[in-house]
Amino acid sequence: MRTILGMMAMAPIAMAAGAAAAQNAGSTSTGSTRVEISATGDVSRVPDLATISAGVESQAINAVTAIEDNAKVMARVRAALKKAGIPDADIQTNNLSLSPEYRYQDGKPPVLTGYRASTMLSIKFRDIKRTGMILDTLVAQGVNQINGPSLSIEKADAALDEANSRRYGDM
Repeated sequence: MRTILGMMAMAPIAMAAGAAAAQNAGSTSTGSTRVEISATGDVSRVPDLATISAGVESQAINAVTAIEDNAKVMARVRAALKKAGIPDADIQTNNLSLSPEYRYQDGKPPVLTGYRASTMLSIKFRDIKRTGMILDTLVAQGVNQINGPSLSIEKADAALDEANSRRYGDM
């Protein structure tokens, strides 16, 4: 960091020296001087955090039954995930919806046939080797929608800091 500031402080002096040299050489240019600094830094990490989006969709003749059926399955799912060692803080509900279902026929108004309730969870876990077991647990408890796993780095800021330090070095 000190070196970057030092370079920035030296830039006006270098520009003035360049302008003086140009004048001494007989140049009449009044153009500006541009200093451009570019650097890259990278770091590699093995993913240490997996996130699965999993949900349950239930259908029933009325809204109350659809919601209750959905809640029963989600309670089993949460209990199974806790038993598998996933803390409550890593199990978050991220979507809950209820929508009517209709039957459509040509030339006739739609007929309400029931309701669809849906709940989606975001599940994080750090032992990526357990992905298969966690997916099996979800399916065994009635989960009928799964997206993921999505792999990431839990402490991404530390990796970014390391990449930046490699990028700028001890300038």
